[in-house]
Amino acid sequence: MNIFLEDGELFSGCRILRRCGQGAYGVVYLAENVIGQKIVMKLVPHTDSSDRELRGLRNYMRISGTHPNLLQVFHIGEMDDGFFYTMEAADNLASGDDYRPATLGNMLREGRKFSPEEAVAVTRELLGGMAAVHAAHLVHRDIKPDNIIFVNGKAKLSDPGLIAEDGSTMTLAGTPGFIPPEVLLSGKPADSRGDLYAIGKVFYCMVTGNSPSEYPLLPGDMRIEVRRQLLPALMQMCNNNPAKRFKSAEAFLHGMPEKIASPTRWEKFRSDFRDWKVLNREKYRRIVSGTVLAALVLLGCAAFFGVRAELRRRELAGLREKVNSFLRLHTPRKELLALQFEAFLPQKLEAYKKLLAPLEKDVSSGSWREAARQTDRLSDFLSGTAAANLPDIPAEKGEFKRDFDIDGAARSFLAAPLASFLPPAKRAAYMEKLKKHEDALFVGWLGPRCEGLWHKSEEFDLPLLFVPSGAVRMQYNGRTAKIPYHFWIGKNEISGGYFTRAMKISPQSSTDAKAPVERVAWNDMLFFCRLVTRRLDGEGKLPPGYIVRPPTEAEWEYAAQNAWLGKDTTPFEDRAVFKQNSGGRSQPPGTRLPNRLGISDIYGNIAETVIPFEKPAMANSLVVRGGSFQCSQKNCFRRQRNLMYQWIPADIGFRVVVAPGDMSFFDENFFISGPTQAATRGKVYELIGGNLAAYTWSEAEKLCRLLGGRLAEIEDEKHLKFFDEKMPLAVSGGWPCFVNGRNIGGQWVWLRSKRKVDFGKWYPSRDGALGKYLTIRQKMWKSETDLRGPIFLCEWDEKDYPRRNDQLESGVKLPQTLARFSIGDKDYLLVNSSMLWNAAVRFCELMGGRMACPDTEECRKAVIEKLKDFSHLRIFLGGYRKFDKWYWLSGREIRETLPPTPPAMLPSVNRNFVILKNGKFYDSQISDAFLLEWRRTSSVSSI
Repeated sequence: MNIFLEDGELFSGCRILRRCGQGAYGVVYLAENVIGQKIVMKLVPHTDSSDRELRGLRNYMRISGTHPNLLQVFHIGEMDDGFFYTMEAADNLASGDDYRPATLGNMLREGRKFSPEEAVAVTRELLGGMAAVHAAHLVHRDIKPDNIIFVNGKAKLSDPGLIAEDGSTMTLAGTPGFIPPEVLLSGKPADSRGDLYAIGKVFYCMVTGNSPSEYPLLPGDMRIEVRRQLLPALMQMCNNNPAKRFKSAEAFLHGMPEKIASPTRWEKFRSDFRDWKVLNREKYRRIVSGTVLAALVLLGCAAFFGVRAELRRRELAGLREKVNSFLRLHTPRKELLALQFEAFLPQKLEAYKKLLAPLEKDVSSGSWREAARQTDRLSDFLSGTAAANLPDIPAEKGEFKRDFDIDGAARSFLAAPLASFLPPAKRAAYMEKLKKHEDALFVGWLGPRCEGLWHKSEEFDLPLLFVPSGAVRMQYNGRTAKIPYHFWIGKNEISGGYFTRAMKISPQSSTDAKAPVERVAWNDMLFFCRLVTRRLDGEGKLPPGYIVRPPTEAEWEYAAQNAWLGKDTTPFEDRAVFKQNSGGRSQPPGTRLPNRLGISDIYGNIAETVIPFEKPAMANSLVVRGGSFQCSQKNCFRRQRNLMYQWIPADIGFRVVVAPGDMSFFDENFFISGPTQAATRGKVYELIGGNLAAYTWSEAEKLCRLLGGRLAEIEDEKHLKFFDEKMPLAVSGGWPCFVNGRNIGGQWVWLRSKRKVDFGKWYPSRDGALGKYLTIRQKMWKSETDLRGPIFLCEWDEKDYPRRNDQLESGVKLPQTLARFSIGDKDYLLVNSSMLWNAAVRFCELMGGRMACPDTEECRKAVIEKLKDFSHLRIFLGGYRKFDKWYWLSGREIRETLPPTPPAMLPSVNRNFVILKNGKFYDSQISDAFLLEWRRTSSVSSI
C-alpha cells in the first residue's frame, strides 16, 4: 500500500497540502477537507504496532471532542492494508507557505521562554483534559512536549494512538525523562499516575527551561515569590517516592496555584536582604552570632508547643485531603449513582442515602475527622457493592449469543458510575479476565463490539457507537426509564445519499447527499431499517438477537444525555446546528462537536423521529425529539408529536439504533390506520384527517353527518384543555382544525347549541376577524373564509355512537356521496372526498365497513362497470404497498404491476395505494374519492 501522497492529491475527499512528518508507524499530512478546514491526516499501514494504535484510537473516540483541551479526532477510515484518521491541525509556527506545527516541543526547541504564569495556565488546561481521559478510565501513556499541541492558542493533549484502558494489559510505553522511575525499574506499564508524573515533568520543562533530567534543579534567577508558590507542587508532582505524588488530576489541579501572585512586602525585603548580605558578609556574621544565643532560648520554649500544633495541623490537612479526594471522584457521579441504585439496585438506595447525608453534613460544618470516618464507610459500601455486582464471566467459552450478552453486560457495568469505586486490584483482575473472554469471543467477528465506535460496513455509511445498558430521567415528564440492554446508536443521522442508495428514492429537499435525509414517512423508515437489518445480518455483522430500527424515546434520551458519562459542558452552539448558526439549511455530520458519547447533531441539525416512551394520547402518533436548523436554540430540546401518516416536514429525519428485536418488529409496527378518539361529558370525539389540505368547512360538516355525527363544539376552557391532552394535533398543531363555529352577522356562535363562542384566553387572530368559519390552530382560535383544511373534529352523543350507521340501511340520500350500488352480498358507497388513504381507511371503519377490496377478477370487473360514470375520478381502493409487495386489506396479495400516476406528493415506497381511474388500477398517493364496502346484513357491521 502506498501511503506517500503528493501535494494537491485527493484522498478520502480531502486535498493534501504537504507532508508534515513521518514516523515508524505512519505518515502525517496537512490537508484541507471539503469545507475548506485545515486538518491533519495520518496514514498508517498494517503492522502489529498499527493494531495497537487503532485500539488506542477506538478507546479515544469515546472522549474525543468532549473537552476543549483534548485533540478532536474527526474520522477513522479503512484503506487497503491499513487505516487512516483525521484530526485537528495545530497552529503554524512557520511563516509563508511552510508549516511547522505549534507543539510545545517545537516551541521549547526554538527557545520559547514561558513565564511562570504562562506555564501554570497551560498546565492547568492540560490537567483538565487529562481529568477527562482518566474519568473515562483511560491512560494516555506518552505525555511529553512533542505530544502537546496548540490549536487557536489553546493547549491540547494529542497523539491518542497509545491510549489504553486503565488496568488493562499494556506494553511499556512512553518517553525517557517522562516515565516514572519505578516503572523503568519494574518494566511494568504505567497507570494513570504515570500520566500525572509526565505532566509534572512537562511543567518543569516549561517553567525552568531545563531538560527533564535536571529535575528538581531550579534556575538561580527564579524569583523568590515564584519559588515559594511553585516549589511545593514541583516537589510533589515528580517525587521519586510514588506515595508522595498527586493521586489524581483533580488533586494535581488543587495543588497547583491558579496564578502566580505578586511578591509580598516580606518577599521584597528578603530579596533586598539577600543582596545586602552579599555586600556586607562580615557585619552579617557578627549580627547572626549575637542573635543565635537568644534565639536558642526562645526556640526551646516554642518547640514543644509548636511541634504539637504542627502535628495536629498536618493530621487535619491529611484528613481533609482524604475526604476531598473521595469527593472529587464521587461528586460528579452523585446524581447518576442515585439513578443507578434506583433503577438496578433499589434495595441499596436507602443505605446509600443514609451514608451520604452525614458525610455532606460533616463536610459542610468542617468536621474533617468525622467526615473522614464517614468517607471510609461510604467508600467501603460503594466498593463492596460494586465488587458484589460485577457480572460473572464464565471461564469456558459457550454459545456465541450467551457470551456476547455477557460481554455487553460486563462492559455496561464498567461504564456505569458504581464501577468507578471498584478496588483497583479487583478492577485489574476483572479486566484481565474480560480481555481473555473477548479475545476468544471475537475471533472472526465482523460486527460491532461492546465498546467504542464501529465503522466497517462497506456498502452502508453507518458508524455505530456502543451505548451501555442504563437508566435515564426523561426530560419531559421526570419519569425514570430503565434500559436493561446494551445497544448501538448511529453516530450520525441517516444521510440523504445513504437513504437513496438503499431505497432508490430521494424525499429530502437538500441537494447535499451528505446532509441528513428529510421528509421520510414512518413506513419508509421501517422498510429502510428492514433492508439494512437483512443486509448486515447476511454479512454476519449484526449481533445475535438484534435488529436495526428507529430508537425508542428512552433510548434517544439516554444517548442524548451521554448515558453514564454525565452532563456535557461544551457550549451548546458548538455542538448543535440551529436557526441562528445554520445558514438556513441542514449540515453534513461533523460540522459541530459531538456529545460526550461521540454522537453528532443529536440536539440540532435535523429533528429525529422516535418511538414514543409511553402509550401516546393519539394512537396513530410518533414523537419527534430535538431541534433542527429551522428551530431557535431554546427549542432544540423540543418534544413534538406527529401522526404516522402525515407528510413529514423538511426539518425532520431520523437516526437508527441496533437494538434487541426480531423481524416481526417490522410487520407489527407497519402502519395502515387507527383511531384518534376520546370520550368526555357524555360524548365521543374523533379527529379525522391528516396534514394535507383536503376539505372545505362545508365538506367537513357533511362528512360528519355521513358518519352519523356532527362537527364538534367546545363548551369551555376546561373542555379545550381536554382535547389538547388527548388530541394535541387538534389544538396545538400547526394545522387548522374545523369545529362547528360560524360567524353569523358578525357574531360567533356554535351552530347546534346556538351558544355564543367563548374564546377565553385563546383570542381569534386579527388577520381573519371577518372570516366565516372557526378553526383551532397552535392554541389559538382562527377565523377562515375559503380555507381547505386537513383535519376536523367530529362528535357523537355517547348513546347514539353505537347506532351511528343506521342511516346506511334507511335508503335516504347520504351527504357527500356520489353513488351507491351492490355487488353480490356487498353494498358499496362512493364518497366524494380527497382524504388521505390512511384517514379514509379509518373513516370506512367508522362507517361499519372497510375500503373496497376487489380482490377477485370477477369483483374487479363488476366494480369497474359500476363506476364507469366516474371513470375520470381517482378513486381510492383498499390496496396498499407494504415493504416490497402489494396487498388488499382483505389480506390477499396483489401480483399485477401497478403503474404510477403523477403527481406524487413526496417520493415514497410505502405511501403508495391503489386507485381506480379510467377503468384501470394505478399506484397513487392522492385521490378525488374513495369507495366503501360492507356486507349486507340485518344491521351494518364490519367486514
